[in-house]
Amino acid sequence: MNETENTKFNSLWLGFIIGTILPIIAMFIFYSYSFKSLAFGDFIMMIQKMEILTQTLTFCILPSFLAFFAFFYTHKNRAAQGVVLATMLLTIALVILNI
Repeated sequence: MNETENTKFNSLWLGFIIGTILPIIAMFIFYSYSFKSLAFGDFIMMIQKMEILTQTLTFCILPSFLAFFAFFYTHKNRAAQGVVLATMLLTIALVILNI
């Protein structure tokens, strides 16, 4: 692999976007697999009433770790940093949501 191919996917923004999109995709997969008979807004209200919104959102962040390790083991450290940044911001949002 030449140097331009290695730097092509080694971007902080790419990692941040992937780290942000993966939890959203995970939430939709969880929703469509578990509660497809409900509208998405009703699903969110239901897990809020069940007081498991924070746990559900935390679970949805887990796929970001797969992206982090994929970037880390392929030596794309800037992209891995982007995933960590997105995960930290989502975690801060969860802490604020839980207050």
